[in-house]
Amino acid sequence: MLTSLAFGSRSSRACIAAKLRMLCIAAAAGLCASANAQVNVSVTLRPEVIRFSPGEQPLYVLFVNLAASGFADETNIENVVRVASGNNSFLADVHPALYSGGSTSPGLSSVEDLNIAINEAGTWTMTVTDGLTGVTSNYSMTVTTPGIDGAYLRPISLDLTNGSILAPNPTINFSIDPAPFQESEFSSGGAFLSGNLPGHFVASPSVLPTDTSWTPDGPLAIDTYFLDMRFQNDSNPALVGMSHPVPIGDTPELGSFDVTVVPATEAQANSLYVGSAAPYQVSVTFQPDVISFSPLDPPVYILGIGLNATGFVDENNTDNFVQLISGSSAFSGDFYPARGQGSGTAGSYGYLSVEDLSATINDPNPWTLRLTDGVTGIISEYSLYVSTPGIAQDYVRPMTLDTLPNSSITDYPTFGFTLDPAASPDAEYTSAFAFLLGNLPGHVYGDPPITPADRSWTPTGPIEPDSYYIVVGMESSAAPSSLIDLSPLSPSSTTTRDVLFTPFYRAGSYAQSGGVISSPYCPADFNQDGGVDGADVSAFFDEWEAGNSDADVNRDGGVDGADVDVFFSAWESGGC
Repeated sequence: MLTSLAFGSRSSRACIAAKLRMLCIAAAAGLCASANAQVNVSVTLRPEVIRFSPGEQPLYVLFVNLAASGFADETNIENVVRVASGNNSFLADVHPALYSGGSTSPGLSSVEDLNIAINEAGTWTMTVTDGLTGVTSNYSMTVTTPGIDGAYLRPISLDLTNGSILAPNPTINFSIDPAPFQESEFSSGGAFLSGNLPGHFVASPSVLPTDTSWTPDGPLAIDTYFLDMRFQNDSNPALVGMSHPVPIGDTPELGSFDVTVVPATEAQANSLYVGSAAPYQVSVTFQPDVISFSPLDPPVYILGIGLNATGFVDENNTDNFVQLISGSSAFSGDFYPARGQGSGTAGSYGYLSVEDLSATINDPNPWTLRLTDGVTGIISEYSLYVSTPGIAQDYVRPMTLDTLPNSSITDYPTFGFTLDPAASPDAEYTSAFAFLLGNLPGHVYGDPPITPADRSWTPTGPIEPDSYYIVVGMESSAAPSSLIDLSPLSPSSTTTRDVLFTPFYRAGSYAQSGGVISSPYCPADFNQDGGVDGADVSAFFDEWEAGNSDADVNRDGGVDGADVDVFFSAWESGGC
């Protein structure tokens, strides 16, 4: 009855499916088992040796490739066959209607270890699920090997490395040890280059195991490519055996089952770039600085590292990255050029004297310059030595603010600061800045600009009520190169790109104070001591008679009798 229904009836496929499901509910053990009886499974056991990278040691694996047919509906995407070793170290599956599947295997360091892993993997199982009926059939089998001879798994050696620059018409050289006996000769194979961009795929001309080089049809388009080369032995030697699957429980026999053994060798290389091999251009700014984090604390001496770089495959790739780090990790800098920012983890240790800073820079360990191309993922590394004959105090002169942390300011404050004059003309600071940064959005004040000759700053007000950081900085953009000594760059053994390395030298001094409170303006408390009394009257008239801007309490831009009226109106009321 089932045979007639499935193969002889003129009913629609949907009708057949509905009837099958009804029959399965009524007689799952018999009828639905028969629905799977025609499934045919083919297994290809692939003992392989693979080099996933030309510089790595080869790994020995056993892949299991599956094919199946004979399902109630061959087009059903839920049809699936799965195989697993007893310890789950070897796994495989296939979805025939999707033309997809895969296999996983442990990577062993020798063919001997692979033999052991196969023989100790336990009892294997196979599950066959018919997508139309939903019935899963289970089988058990054994997989053993009498011992795979290493002659069948001879590694391929490529003469290039990951990240190599390829010519548009490249020739890729490779070698394989000769077969010690005829049966272990590789009989077929191939190679391909696959680019990142659509259509950039080349698999011709064919390549033979007896060849020593492959010249893919070109010219290759500019792109980053993946290379895969593979040879196999098609003589099906009995190197690995898989027993016929034994049904578990009421599971029916398979329609057919066959096993093929195909030993193979494979080699891969990644990030092969076809295009210009122009050098990277890296600019590095070495900047010794002194920072007074608070007027109450001693100054701290650091070495800032500023970086930028060009020459990446795609200058707009946001993963392009450049980093410079000292051997002791005391100093580092990094930058993502396309993002216009660093990682936020770079910096410098802080020292209590310029002598201590100089001593740490003179650590004998080499520094490392590292560039990462965002497109190819290639990391190029270089080493250099950085030292100093001694950074003179003249280039890092501490600056001190007159505003203490947590102090109060008016809405038109003036900040004073002190800085020793430079003893040498080339130690003079050439630029300066000052700003107030509040906690609330938009509370940033940076005008008017200041010059290195200034010793006070009155930001354009009024300053909104908030808690602020006041920061004043001065820098020299013309510090001499004699501050820092650099050795030539030395590329690592895997680096394929040259670097044009341009150093710059700066020096700076910074002062800051935090928790500075700007409160709503209160002209009555003119001296800002927290009380309203006669001292405020005296303080106001001292400023008013001198015509100073602090006496402009009505904020109209002038100092006149109107300010007296506003002051006394607030003062007589005892507050604001």
